[in-house]
Amino acid sequence: MTRPAPVSFDAVRGSLFPLAATWMAEFGAPPAAPVVADDVRAFIVLRTGAVVALDLADGRVAWTLPSTTRHRPASDGVRVYVAGGDQLEALDAATGTAVWRVPLPAEPAAAPLVRSGWILLALANHEMLAMSAASGEVVWRRPLPGPASLEPLVSGDLVVVGLEDGRVAMLDIRDGEPAWSRTVGRERITGLTIAEPHLYVASADNFLHVLDLATGRPDWRWRTGGDITGAVAVDADRIYVASLDNLLRGLDRGSGSQQWRVELPSRAMAGPLIVGDTLIVPSRAAELRAYSRADGQAVATVPLASEPFSPPLPVAGRIPALPRVLVVFGDGRATLLERRIVPLEVPLRSLPGVGLGLPEVPSPPASPPASESSPALP
Repeated sequence: MTRPAPVSFDAVRGSLFPLAATWMAEFGAPPAAPVVADDVRAFIVLRTGAVVALDLADGRVAWTLPSTTRHRPASDGVRVYVAGGDQLEALDAATGTAVWRVPLPAEPAAAPLVRSGWILLALANHEMLAMSAASGEVVWRRPLPGPASLEPLVSGDLVVVGLEDGRVAMLDIRDGEPAWSRTVGRERITGLTIAEPHLYVASADNFLHVLDLATGRPDWRWRTGGDITGAVAVDADRIYVASLDNLLRGLDRGSGSQQWRVELPSRAMAGPLIVGDTLIVPSRAAELRAYSRADGQAVATVPLASEPFSPPLPVAGRIPALPRVLVVFGDGRATLLERRIVPLEVPLRSLPGVGLGLPEVPSPPASPPASESSPALP
């Protein structure tokens, strides 16, 4: 999978943990697709044929509307874009009111992507549509070399899409003209990550392929012991890869050499997420596990109320240094986890002004007896 609208906590310094639940909410039916969120609300597709919006402040249901989609929506904070059946619909994010609705020439092959006023949508008839987010007007429509395996990704003026047959295609976002196409294997593409100047391509052929973003030229590749579970995570020093051999690896970003690897207690269902100085590896286990980016060692485990339906979603916090994580469960519930501020334990003897390096205030001298220094009262 590609990353949803990014809330980057890579710049957050310090640990995400300890985490505590801010709220637990019920939305009435099992989910059908991974959750997406903006700064205010989360949007969840239900198996009963509806889309529900939850307020991130308290988890209450803001609105619910019928929908035939089975794909994750997209949101730009103003509108929510839902692609299902033979139409793409834009809804007001606050109220769910329809803003515009346009017919599609074929069913969606993947979730829509919205970036900088553009909507990009891969179709089941092997086409890519680029549309105006404001009006739904089609700006261009181009054939793809094959069926898309996941939603597209955007970097500057380039649109990249992974295909079911192991190819990666790059298009110019301005007019849809092909920039390059590259076959990296024979199996479907499972994840895309852009970290210039490279494109990191995860594949079901057990390889991570590293391509030059501008030209598509292969740079190097790394073989794992199983399919790579979604997009890899990349920081300034390393590439982090989770695969179906139940291993999490940290690779040197420059050379691809393995710096560390750790065994996962449960199978990853998506690629690792960078949050603060830790990695969260999504799994079906009823817990949230975090690992150090430096050496891969486990640093925290947070028990969850149930098994997650989809990967946890980092969302913007009220305080930038305190990130939050949204978890959706398969039983129709969701919870928002937030970093908990733990007060320092101060010994009782450490009263204000004592033991803190402050100068002591001298006690006043005792008054001498009246017979020695004070005249007798009449």
